[in-house]
Amino acid sequence: MTMPITTLVERDAELGVLRRALVQAAARRSAVLLIEGAAGCGKSELLDALARLAGESGAVVLAAAGYPDERQLPFGVLHQLTGAAESAGLALPTMASGEPVRSERMRELLQALTRAGERAPVVLAVDDLPLVDRESQLHLAHLVQHARTARLLLVLAGAGRGYGLAEPELDAALLRRADCRRVPARPLSLAAVGQLADQHGYGETAAAELLALTGGNPLLVRARLADPGSPAEQQPPTGGLFARAVTECVARSGPGALASAQAVAVLGEFATPTRVAELLDLTGSVAELRLAVLEASGVLAEHAFRHPVGAAAVLDLMGATERAELHRRAADLLRREGQPAPVVARHLLSAQRPDQSPPTASWAADVLCDLAEQLHAQDRAMEAAGALAAAEQACPDERRRDEIATRIAAVTWRYNPAAAERQLRGPLELLRAGTLPEDRLAPLAQLLMAQGRVEEALEVNQQLGGLLAAQTADPKSRPAPAVAGGQARASVWAVQETAGEPVVTEAERLLQSTPLTATTLLLLHQAARTLARSDQPERAAPWCQRLSQEAAERGAPGWAALFATVHAEVLLHLGELREAEQQAALAVECLPQAAGSAFACAPLAALIRVRTALGRTASVVQLLDQPVPRSALESIHGVAYLRARGLHHLTVEQYQAALADFGEVGRLLRRWRLDRPLLYPWRTDAAEALLRLGERDQAERLVLQQLSAPDAQRPWVQGLSLRLKAAVADRTQRPALLERSVDELRRSGDRIELARTLADLGQALQAVGETSRAGTTTRRAWNLAHACGAEGLRERILPGLASESHPVNRQPAPAGGEPRPELSGSQHRVAALAAQGYTNREIAMKLYVTVSTVEQHLTQIYRKLNITRRQDLPVELQLSLAELA
Repeated sequence: MTMPITTLVERDAELGVLRRALVQAAARRSAVLLIEGAAGCGKSELLDALARLAGESGAVVLAAAGYPDERQLPFGVLHQLTGAAESAGLALPTMASGEPVRSERMRELLQALTRAGERAPVVLAVDDLPLVDRESQLHLAHLVQHARTARLLLVLAGAGRGYGLAEPELDAALLRRADCRRVPARPLSLAAVGQLADQHGYGETAAAELLALTGGNPLLVRARLADPGSPAEQQPPTGGLFARAVTECVARSGPGALASAQAVAVLGEFATPTRVAELLDLTGSVAELRLAVLEASGVLAEHAFRHPVGAAAVLDLMGATERAELHRRAADLLRREGQPAPVVARHLLSAQRPDQSPPTASWAADVLCDLAEQLHAQDRAMEAAGALAAAEQACPDERRRDEIATRIAAVTWRYNPAAAERQLRGPLELLRAGTLPEDRLAPLAQLLMAQGRVEEALEVNQQLGGLLAAQTADPKSRPAPAVAGGQARASVWAVQETAGEPVVTEAERLLQSTPLTATTLLLLHQAARTLARSDQPERAAPWCQRLSQEAAERGAPGWAALFATVHAEVLLHLGELREAEQQAALAVECLPQAAGSAFACAPLAALIRVRTALGRTASVVQLLDQPVPRSALESIHGVAYLRARGLHHLTVEQYQAALADFGEVGRLLRRWRLDRPLLYPWRTDAAEALLRLGERDQAERLVLQQLSAPDAQRPWVQGLSLRLKAAVADRTQRPALLERSVDELRRSGDRIELARTLADLGQALQAVGETSRAGTTTRRAWNLAHACGAEGLRERILPGLASESHPVNRQPAPAGGEPRPELSGSQHRVAALAAQGYTNREIAMKLYVTVSTVEQHLTQIYRKLNITRRQDLPVELQLSLAELA
C-alpha cells in the first residue's frame, strides 16, 4: 500500500544525516546508513527523500525492497538491484536462483559497484530488510564489511537494533562497521500528529485520538486521516484504509509477525508473550521479540490491538480452517490454565465450522454447557442454545448428547416453541425404536409435558411404567430414582379444585414474589391460570400483561405468547373482545415458524374464539385453513384449538362437525384425567350441538353429568350448565333455571355467556306470556352483547337490528327542537339500567341504594322525560360494560 507523500513531518534531523552521508560518499569515502524503525514509521519516506537528494546531486540510485512473498526467493533483492543497474546503464553480475552463495560472486559484485562509482557516486538503497532473502543479505553483509574506499552509500532500512530480524552475518557486519550511522525513524509526537490532522481540518481532540489509535505511526496516521469521518467522533471503518494499513504494517514486520498478530487477535484480552509462544509453539524469547516489533509499529499496545478493526483485519487474512484451529488451541490452552467457562467457550464457539464436524472432547462439552447455563440466566437464550448445540456436537458420549438435546429444547422453547418441539423428534424416534437410554426417559417425559404434549408424554410414561414394574418384580433390583419418580404428570395443566379467596390470594402472592425464570415459568403460568379460572378472573389480567411484557423485553417471545394467550382468554371471558383480539393476535405474532407446532394451537385457539364472538366468520375460516397436524391436536393446546373450532362450527350451524370436535376434546381429557368442566366444559358444548340436531335425551345426559361434577359448584360451570338444563327442561321451568343461570354467570364475570343466557331468558319469558319482562330482558341481552362487541350474538338475539346502534323505540326529542331536560348523575344511572331491563330490586343492589330510592328516581325521570313507563325510556342512555353486567 503506497500512501501519497506530501511533506515529511518531524524529520529534519534525519534528513541532515542523509545529506552528510551523500557528501561523504561523493568524497570517495563509502558510508553505511541503517534507517531503523518499525513498519510504517517512515523509513520508506526517508529512502525516497534520499533518492531525490541523490538524484539532484548526480549520484546513481539503485533501489530494492524485501517483500513478504519473496522472502524465500533466493537472490530476489539482488535481481531487483541488477534490474535497476541496467536501467541506469550499469552492469552488475547476475545470480541464478539455484546458484549457491560463493565468495567470488560477492567480490564480483563489489568490484562492479566500485567501477560504477568511478563515474558517479552510487547509492544502494534496500528497504524492508527483515523481508530480504538470506542470499541477498549475505551479499549485502559482504558490501558492508569490505566496501571501504568505493564511492558507495549503502542505505538499509530495517526494524532496528535488538530485534534480530536480519541474518546474523549482516547483523555482525553492521556491528563491526564502526562508521555505520543508525538513523532512527521514530513515531510522531503529538505535535506532529496534530500538524497532519490540521492539514485535514481536524483539531487537537482529533490529534489525541489519532495518537492513541496509531501510536504515532505515520502510515497509520495518514491512513486514518484518509478514511471518512473525524477520528475524534467516528470509529475507523471496517475494511477501510486504516485497516489495510494495519495489515501492511504487520506483513512488513518480519517473518512470523503475521502469525503472532493473529494469535494476539484470537487471544484478545488474554494475550501475553507466554500464551502466544505456547499457541504458536515458539520459544518465549521469540514471541516477546515479535510482539515488541508489533508494539513498536503502533499496531499493538501492551500486547493488545489498539483498535478492534485492526484485530479483525489480520484475522480476515486467515482461512476459515486455520482460524478455527487457532481458536480450538486457544480454548485448550485457557482451559488448562483454569480460565472461566465463558472465556474458554468463546473460543470453542469460534472454532465451529458448518462444513466440518468439530473435534469431540468431553471437557469441551462441559465448558459449553456451563456457558449455556450462564447465558440463559442472562436472558441470552439464542446464544445459550448455540452453545448447547456446539456442546452436543463436541460431546463424545451418546447418552450425554441426548441429555444436551433435551436441554436445547428447553432453552429454545423460550424464543421459538416450534423449534423446541422439533428438537425432540430425535429422542422420540429413539423411544419408539426402543433405543432411548433408560435414564433419558424421565427428562423427556417431563419436557414433553411442560410443552403441553400430554399424549406423547404419556407414551413415555408407559415405557417408564413398564420399566418400573420390571425392576420392582426383581427382588434383587432396586428401581433407579430417575425411573421410580420420573413419570410426568398431566396435573401440571389442571387447576385448583377450589377457587376461594385463600387460593386466589396464594396465587397472587406467588405471582408477586416469584421472578420469571426458566424454572419458574410453569409455576407462574399455573398461578395465572388459577386466577383466570377463579371467580374473579379480572385479577389475572394485570399479572398476565406484566409477565407478557417482561418476557418480550427479555427476548423470550415464547414466554410472552404463553402469558398473552392467558390474558386474551381472560379478556374474552370478561367480554372485552377488542382487547382480547389484540392480545391473541400479539401471542400469534410472537411465534416464528409456528406451522405444525403444538403450542401454536393455544394462541390460535384464543384468536379463533375471539373472532367467532366478534362475528368475523371469514377471518375465522382463514385461521382454520392453516394446517394443524394430528400430533399437535393431541396436546393440551390442541384441545383448546379443537374446542375453538367446535364453537365456530356451532356458530355457522355445522352441528355434526361441532359435535365431533367436542367429543374429541372429551376423549382426550378423560384419557389424560383432566376432565374438568372448569377447564373445558365440553359436555355443555356438545349438548348444545345435540339439541340443534334434535338429540334432546343425549344432551340432557351430558348436562346432568356436568352438573354432578365437583366443578359444578363454581359459578361459571353452574351458569353454563343451568342454561343448557333449561334448554332441555319443560317450558314452565325454564325461566327459573335461566334466572339462576344469570345470577351465577354474573358472579363469574363471563359477560358473553351472560348475554346469551339473558337472550334465552327473554325467549323463555315470552313463551310463558310475560311479554313485558321478555322485552326488557331481550333488550338487556342485546345491549350487553353490543357493549362487548359480540356482533354475531347481537344479530342472533334480534335479527336484522345488528346494524343499528340500539334495538328498540327511539324517543323523539321534545317538540320545537328543545333539548331534553338534563338528568342528574344518579338519575342517569338508574334510567340507563332500567332501559337495559333491570328490575328495581336489581338496580338497587347494583347501585347500593334502597328500592324506594330507585322508585323515587324513576318518578322524577318519567316527569323530566315526559313518559309514563320504563319501556319508553330512551335507549341511547348508555353505561359502561362493567355497569351493564
